[in-house]
Amino acid sequence: MAALVIALLAVTFSAGAAENPPDPAQLADWEARLEKAAALQRDGKARKDAASKLFEKKNAECFKAFRVYACQETVQAEYVAEANEGQRLDNEGRAMERQVKKEQASDKALRRAAEVPKREAELDVRASDTAAERKAAAEAEAEAATRASKSVKAEEGLKRRAADAERQQKKRADHEARHARQVEKAERRAAEAAAKSEQ
Repeated sequence: MAALVIALLAVTFSAGAAENPPDPAQLADWEARLEKAAALQRDGKARKDAASKLFEKKNAECFKAFRVYACQETVQAEYVAEANEGQRLDNEGRAMERQVKKEQASDKALRRAAEVPKREAELDVRASDTAAERKAAAEAEAEAATRASKSVKAEEGLKRRAADAERQQKKRADHEARHARQVEKAERRAAEAAAKSEQ
C-alpha cells in the first residue's frame, strides 16, 4: 500500500511538478486519506466476498429446511444487506480516493499557475538573451564580411597599382627607347652635317 501511495505521489509530482512542493502536512494528510480509502475498498470487497460465500453456504442449507422459499428469501435479504454494505464501503473508499486525487490535481494546477509569471520572466530573459546573441552574431558576421570585402578591395588595389606601375615602367622604357633613338638620329644627322660641311 505504501508503495502504491509513493508511486501515486511520484507520478503526481514528477511530470513537470513545480519547484515548490506542497506542504508536508498536506502530503501526510493525502497519504493518510489514500490509505484509509484503500482500506475501505479492501473491507468493502472482503464483505462482498464473505457475503457471497455465506449466501452460497446458507442457500444450500435452505434445501434441507421445511420452508425452502422462506429460507431463501431470508438468506437473499441478508446477502443483499451485507453486499450493499460492502459496496457502500467500496464506494466510500473510491470517493475518498477521487477527492484526494482531485485535491492533488488542484494543488498542482495552483502551484503551476503561481509559477507562470516566473516562467514567463525566464522565457523573456532567454528570448532577450537569444536576440542579443543573434544580434551579436549578425554584427560579427557583418564585420567579418566587411573585413573580407576590404581585404578583397585592398588586394585588388595592390594589383591595380602593380599593373599601373608596370604600365608606367613600360611607358618610361618606351619613352627612353624613343628618346635614345631620337638622340642617336640627331647625333647621326649632326655627324653627317659635320661631314658634309668638312667636305
